[in-house]
Amino acid sequence: MNIARRWRWLLYGLLPVLATFGMAVAGDSDRSLPEPDRSFIRQAAKDSLWQISLGALALKQAAGGNIRRYGEDMIRENQRIQGNLISLAQGKGISIEIMLDPLQSQTLEYLARERGAGFDRQYISLMIDEQERSGRLYRKESDHGQDRETRAFAGDVLPWIDEQLKRAREILLGIPQPFLK
Repeated sequence: MNIARRWRWLLYGLLPVLATFGMAVAGDSDRSLPEPDRSFIRQAAKDSLWQISLGALALKQAAGGNIRRYGEDMIRENQRIQGNLISLAQGKGISIEIMLDPLQSQTLEYLARERGAGFDRQYISLMIDEQERSGRLYRKESDHGQDRETRAFAGDVLPWIDEQLKRAREILLGIPQPFLK
């Protein structure tokens, strides 16, 4: 399958996700939510879309069933998180526009060319990095957020992120290392 076909599949496969999540939500009518909390909601929503996109790619490209299951779990749980973030944003009267940035799009393009154990290793390594980054983001909000509801949301999601980080590390250990000459 050539690259254009892969991208077409990826684009069409993600259109429902992008149509649902790549939209602006309500104008910033209530400025009472502190900026760090607003920033958390926006970044967390963007990160969820990124992990949904990576999970969709894992469903198609992964060699290992454990990688595909991990991708499925990323899609399912991040869609739930995304929905909760959108509801939270609407309740707080803030706008969020959720789109992948150019580097994320380039990374998806690169990973779409990979197959088998090579894809599995790169995907799960990236997911370790992403779960570590998400953990820092959610932990900071959970510990220091000024808005009680946003802080509680972050605290509720954090154990799941920590569990997925642990799971990704275990999966990586089970992927065969490439043979080096």
